[in-house]
Amino acid sequence: MIHLFVAAGVILLAEPLAAIFVDDPAAVALSATFIAVSAASLVAMGVDGSATGALRGAGDTRIPFYASLVGLYVFTLPVAYLGTVTALGETALYVALVLETGVPAAVTLWRFRSDRWQAVSRDYRPGADS
Repeated sequence: MIHLFVAAGVILLAEPLAAIFVDDPAAVALSATFIAVSAASLVAMGVDGSATGALRGAGDTRIPFYASLVGLYVFTLPVAYLGTVTALGETALYVALVLETGVPAAVTLWRFRSDRWQAVSRDYRPGADS
């Protein structure tokens, strides 16, 4: 929940924050958009961190690892590449930023909600069946 409030605050202050670093109005607008998109991806990063921590603590380390790999190499890099070779430009880069945290968050949250990690935990700790 704290990630959501911090992200909302940063999004609201994106333009003044950008103005600290650049003077040109066009650069301020572009930087403010980047700051807002980065803040939005922070929410997914918080979800991913929570779910990944629970899974890793239970011994289920493969799914978070694969989620990160898939998020980066299957989604983020191809979308970012599209931004460099098509007219999508920086829009594709913004989408790539959100995908980099959103895809692993969705996968690890799905795994956590499936309760299959509990079986992995019991297999990992065979003496803890009770």
